[in-house]
Amino acid sequence: MRIDPRRLGELLRLDATRPQALEKSAPSAADPARAAFEQALRARRAASSGALRREIERLAQPVIDDPGIFTPTRSLEILQHLIDTLLPQMGAEPEVQALAISLLEDEIAQHRALEQQLAVSEPL
Repeated sequence: MRIDPRRLGELLRLDATRPQALEKSAPSAADPARAAFEQALRARRAASSGALRREIERLAQPVIDDPGIFTPTRSLEILQHLIDTLLPQMGAEPEVQALAISLLEDEIAQHRALEQQLAVSEPL
């Protein structure tokens, strides 16, 4: 975009004659209702600045009624369910499905080995 120097004078004149209504006015101290409203608005913003974040965090945190769902036995049940039910229904290629089953079975074996090690090392 090119600015024509002949038009520059016109633009400056238009800028100088801009209506006063377009100018940003300074807040009037003579309007106590406006001042009170702005003060209340600032107080409300300060009070609620973290409220939305706290509400989102509260909603994002799951409520766990039964912490037993995190036991190793439950994890093994979920992994076995993946192998028996979900993987066959996914319709993946046979090689992909075999690889997934192999990985899940390795994970189950590692869980069982860890449980055995913990059972042996626990004092009676």
